[in-house]
Amino acid sequence: MRAGRGRSRSHERRHGRGVDRGPARTAPSGHRGALRSFGLHRLANREPPESAESANDEVGGLRSAPAAHARGTRLRPRGSLVSDGQPASDSRERGIAATVRRTCERSDISARSVLVTVLGDSVLPVTKTLWLSSLFELASPFGFSERLVRTSMYRLVSEGWVSNERVGRRSRYSLTLLAVSESENAGRRIYTRDPARWDGSWAFAVLDGAQMQAHERDRIARHLRWHGFVALGRGLLASPSVTVPSLRELLRLVEPAAAVPIGRAEFDDLDHLVGEGFFAEAFRVDDTENEYRDFLARYEPWQSHDLDGTAPLEAYGLRTMLVHEFRRIRLREPDMPAELLPPDWVGGRAYDVAADLYRRLSPRAARALREILEVDYPATMPRRFEA
Repeated sequence: MRAGRGRSRSHERRHGRGVDRGPARTAPSGHRGALRSFGLHRLANREPPESAESANDEVGGLRSAPAAHARGTRLRPRGSLVSDGQPASDSRERGIAATVRRTCERSDISARSVLVTVLGDSVLPVTKTLWLSSLFELASPFGFSERLVRTSMYRLVSEGWVSNERVGRRSRYSLTLLAVSESENAGRRIYTRDPARWDGSWAFAVLDGAQMQAHERDRIARHLRWHGFVALGRGLLASPSVTVPSLRELLRLVEPAAAVPIGRAEFDDLDHLVGEGFFAEAFRVDDTENEYRDFLARYEPWQSHDLDGTAPLEAYGLRTMLVHEFRRIRLREPDMPAELLPPDWVGGRAYDVAADLYRRLSPRAARALREILEVDYPATMPRRFEA
């Protein structure tokens, strides 16, 4: 079926959905929140919700059945997607569902951030538009209420990530060019094992000029860090992976009026600097290693499970949280060439675990996504954790 096709009212009633009543707001024109990617924006991190009610939504996880029903939370997804012909009481399914829900109850996980992962990982590869009712279904494994989904999407509209339009009494969302571009850039860092071959050079930007306003300097520094730059000295940010032309375009999008000296350079006696731990400190290697070890503690045990018969919606939920937690580390971690990494870097092992589980869960997850998005969803996604 064609993506974005409207569903009949009888279809809506049959699956227990009401009329979409999302925010009738379009993305602001000329929005300058550029470079906020599927992983490069603060969406990857916890932010305070706007209200006490949304705080309860994000932190409290599942409410009691009466309260959840009053707010329109879908406590049970469609039966065909829950069990795919298997008993709903299967202990493995309860284990996966419980794991996903518990993960989403953590204080550092927000609904908006998870929805960004859903859009970038599951939606964008096959379509750029989807109905609000489809978003409700995509959010159901995570315990997010319909009200929380609406609030999260409203914020993404205001940030220029998606646009919203009314079609009759229904709401349809479309990913913007910003979202598409930034998601593709982030995908390179998430799904690819090794960075491009390094020629030993660094692109750098000097942000310590007296002619630059403080707010301009802070904004530029924040965006450069989202793209893997690190501070190597006062006002000096550098990246071993970004080219000078790419840096120039980046600055043009962030602060076109700011005069920022940029250039390309190489370090002398690189081996000595590596041996002295200069780059390990600049790249926060110890912190990143701890984050990878936490990731492995949560997901490595799933490698010993037989996932071939996992219910489609459960496979989609587990795959989404796997990608969500992995991308948060990958996109906070600056692009480090192999020459600067410690021996036996744990990030490689974390990548192998993510790749193995992603490939095993994808065929089952595709069944759920095929029905929800109404597209011919591929069982294996090209350029995603390829062997």
